Amino acid sequence: MLALYGAGMTAEEVAGEFGVDRSTVRSQARRRGVARPAGVTPELLAEYAAGVPVQELAARSGAAPEAVVRHARLNGIAVQPKTATLPQAAEIGALYTDGVPIKEIGERTGLRARAVRQALVAAGVEIRPAARRPVLAGKADEVAALRR
Repeated sequence: MLALYGAGMTAEEVAGEFGVDRSTVRSQARRRGVARPAGVTPELLAEYAAGVPVQELAARSGAAPEAVVRHARLNGIAVQPKTATLPQAAEIGALYTDGVPIKEIGERTGLRARAVRQALVAAGVEIRPAARRPVLAGKADEVAALRR
């Protein structure tokens, strides 16, 4: 039963095959360390092993990035580094100097904003001050009422 679940069958499919409730399949799998979060399929793990960023896979599958990484570890797949590779660092530097914000660079490269910032600092790029939104932005009516 657990072999089928670990191989990619859904809890519902395994439960139907063995005549048990899906919660039984999930609880037994968790107890034996073969729990598979929803959305983390063998195909997704193969993509992870091939180098597709965890953020991209998580967004597509609906699973949390931590769930993808945890399941990769359970299946013996080497976890990808959270730092930028050399090609990524070059891309990050080019994007940042073109004015792209750190958060957006992270979304494009699959890295967290902190990893993007670390790559920029390591490359000697001067970090721009964070953009500040005025506290009263979009509240012109409220400000006008206070001035009366």
